[in-house]
Amino acid sequence: MTDAAGLSVDDLWRQALTTTWHGAGCTCHGGGTPVKLSAAELESDLIEYLLPRYEKAGARELVSALNTRQTTMASAPFLSWLKSDAVGALPAPAREALLADMRHSLQSFVEQNASAHHHH
Repeated sequence: MTDAAGLSVDDLWRQALTTTWHGAGCTCHGGGTPVKLSAAELESDLIEYLLPRYEKAGARELVSALNTRQTTMASAPFLSWLKSDAVGALPAPAREALLADMRHSLQSFVEQNASAHHHH
């Protein structure tokens, strides 16, 4: 277990990007090349994971923030977006939920990776 629990979103984000990801098409056993995720791929995955959950929960502000982010992703890096007015303008509970969910998702991503690498 890595100690991802005490890390900020920034730290987890950087860690997730520097982790080599073996993905669904993992060919560890066949000696394929592990891939590194790009920031855009990682962020798309996060958003695609969180959006339906927020839609179900009826969290309209979060749904619209993530929808907007999907269309403007290229305009700013993820961490800049998280610190921008787009997120800052959200009501505090929504903003905190978003940050907590992002952290949690990144944390499990990093931890899954760490454990996936221990089978060699």
